[in-house]
Amino acid sequence: MLEKLPKDDAVQRLFDAVEVDVTPRAEHKEALRRRLLEAAGQQPWAQAAPKTHHRPLRPLYLVKWAWAVAAMAVLAVVGWFILGGRAPTALADLSSVLRTICDAHTVTYDYVMHVPGMESTPYHASLSAPDRLRMECDEKVSVMDYAHRKHLVLNLHTKKALLLAMPESFAAPGVDTLSRLRKLNAANGRLLGKQLLDGKPVLVYEVSQYKSVVKIFVTSKDECPVRIEIRTPREEGGEVLEVMDRIVWDPVLDESLFSLEIPDGYTSRLGSEPITEQSLLEMLSASAELNHGLFPDAMDLGTFSLLIMHDPVCSPHTQIVEYNENESVTSGEVTEIGKAIYTKGLRGLAYIDQLKLKGPWHYCGQGVKLHEHAPVCWWPMEGGQNCRVIYGDLTAEELPLEQAPPVPQ
Repeated sequence: MLEKLPKDDAVQRLFDAVEVDVTPRAEHKEALRRRLLEAAGQQPWAQAAPKTHHRPLRPLYLVKWAWAVAAMAVLAVVGWFILGGRAPTALADLSSVLRTICDAHTVTYDYVMHVPGMESTPYHASLSAPDRLRMECDEKVSVMDYAHRKHLVLNLHTKKALLLAMPESFAAPGVDTLSRLRKLNAANGRLLGKQLLDGKPVLVYEVSQYKSVVKIFVTSKDECPVRIEIRTPREEGGEVLEVMDRIVWDPVLDESLFSLEIPDGYTSRLGSEPITEQSLLEMLSASAELNHGLFPDAMDLGTFSLLIMHDPVCSPHTQIVEYNENESVTSGEVTEIGKAIYTKGLRGLAYIDQLKLKGPWHYCGQGVKLHEHAPVCWWPMEGGQNCRVIYGDLTAEELPLEQAPPVPQ
C-alpha cells in the first residue's frame, strides 16, 4: 500500500506523518501544570533560597546550565503528555470516526472478502438508507432492498434478470459488515499511529470486538474512514479478512441505482411459462427429495440454496466455511442438474411471493415426510372465508379458515 516517492517528497511526507498535536486538552491542563511545577521544583536553581537579605550571585555558566536542565524537564513532561496522555484524545477522535460511520445515509466502497482456500471476488458497492444495496461485480449487478425483502439480479452479458424475495436471515457481506461497524465501541479501540496510504498520511485506529480486530484508516484532515480491514479468526485455523476500500461517505446517489424494475431489453430467468400453484408443488417436492425425504424446517431461498449446495449430485465440490457463527457455503461448481432444480425452486418461491402480495402464507412442513398426508403449507383464499392447504403427498384442498392447520411458533 506504501508507494515509492522521490527523496525530497518522501522527507516532507515523513515529516507530515509524524507531526504531533501537543496542545493539552482541557481535562489535562491541571495535571500538566502540576507536573511542570514538580519538574521545575526538582532543579537546584528552583529550591527555596536561604532566608537572607542578600541572594548570593551565581556564575553565569551555572544560570545557563540551570535553564538547560529546566528546558529538558519541560520537554520530558510534554513528552510524557504526548506519549502517555494521548489515550483519551485518541478515544475522543475514534468516537468521532465511529459517528461518521453511524450517521452516514449513503456510502460507496470497494469490498472483498479473503477466505483461506477460496477464490476472492471483489465488487463495488453502493449503500443507501434504509439498507438498500447495489453490488457490481464483473458482468453481474445485484440490487437488494431490505425494507421490501426483494433481490434483483442482472446479468449484463446474457441480459437475463431475476427478481426474488430475500429470506429474513439473508444479509449481503457488505451490509452485514457495515452493520457490525456501526456497533463498534470506541472504548475497545486505540490509536496505532500514522502511516502513508496511497501516498497520503492517515491515522490508523484498531478496535478489538466481536472476536474480530478492526483497523480503521482515517484521513488526518476530516477524520473520515477511507479504508477498513476486519480480521476474524477461524476455528479450523487461519483468518477471514474483509477489506472495505476507497470509501466515500454521504455521496449523492441516483435513485435509479436501487430500482427493482427489470430493465428494458432483459428477460426473466424464470422463463416465459406462467408461474402457478404447480410451480409451488414442484419446489416442495424438490426440497423434500434434497432433504432425504423430509420437508425442511423452513422454506425460503436460503434454505433451498443450502439444500442444493449440500447435495453431492447438484454440487459435488462444496466447501463449508464457518464465519461469524453463521454457516456460509461456497462451491466451485454447480451441475446442470443442480441448476435445473434451482430454477424450480426460484419459480416456486416466486409463486409464494405472489401469494404474499395478497395476504399471509404459512409454512408448517417441519418434519413432514414426502408422500405423507400432513399439512405442509397454507394460505387464506380470496374473500377470507376459506384457506388453501398443501399436503406432503402434494395434494391440495380448500378448508374453512377456522380449520386451518396450526402454524409452529
